[in-house]
Amino acid sequence: MAQCLRLLVLPFCIALPFQVFAEILIIGHPSITSPLTAQQVREVYLNTLKVLPGGQLVKPVDQDKNSEDRKEFYRRIVRMNGAQLRAYWSKRVFMEKGDRPISIASDNMVIQWVARTPGAVGYIGRRPKTKNVRVLLYVP
Repeated sequence: MAQCLRLLVLPFCIALPFQVFAEILIIGHPSITSPLTAQQVREVYLNTLKVLPGGQLVKPVDQDKNSEDRKEFYRRIVRMNGAQLRAYWSKRVFMEKGDRPISIASDNMVIQWVARTPGAVGYIGRRPKTKNVRVLLYVP
């Protein structure tokens, strides 16, 4: 019995150290002075929060639909998968309740766009190497 238990547990013990958990950083234009909660970020990306607490109009930017950062962001923050997201936006656009965020290809391009666009909010999978954007939320 003990031998059988060891055989069942051993694969999990070996695989655990190799599991990678991606971090998500929500970044914003330097004019955004207060941090955001995960719920606020979710509402920004679902287009239900259009004005930030400081009164600034928010402009979210998305990553490419095939990006691993995007999949992780929507899974962990927005709590939707690709099919749910497509259905959500089809309904919102049809009812004229807003448009989905614009899409940009990479972390570097998101950082550049957020840095030069007042009110911009984006997400990346690594720490920015510039002081031109502000980290609004860190999700380990």
